Amino acid sequence: MSINTAANWMDIMKSNANYDFMRSWHYVDFPKGQAYINLNNDNILNRLILTYNELQHKKVLCVAQIRTDLYILLHLMGDLHMPLHTGYDDDLGGNKIMVQYDTLKTHNLHRFWDEDIIGLTGITDADCFQYYDKALSD
Repeated sequence: MSINTAANWMDIMKSNANYDFMRSWHYVDFPKGQAYINLNNDNILNRLILTYNELQHKKVLCVAQIRTDLYILLHLMGDLHMPLHTGYDDDLGGNKIMVQYDTLKTHNLHRFWDEDIIGLTGITDADCFQYYDKALSD
């Protein structure tokens, strides 16, 4: 599996109802003006900790579980760094905020951030890998 497919695995699985239990793992919400309080519920922060801790015992896990845990870590680390996956509960992660940009049809802010900016700038996977290779060699 390519790294970009592995990184998107959790989003790909959203179309399969058998994986609905993972929906709340993609984000963490909290009320505007209040600090985050960990209630040990299913959210991105708690799932990352649980998955990381599970992988600490990989010698007792089957290969399929290790693979799934790695997909989850890869995806959720990306989601965690997306501003709209960690925010206020009243805007549904930017899904309630509409954006009109240039000739682009109106989309919600979340989609604009996750997909449209990349499409509008023409950034490719190769561009990203070239950037990271250069950064590593500096």
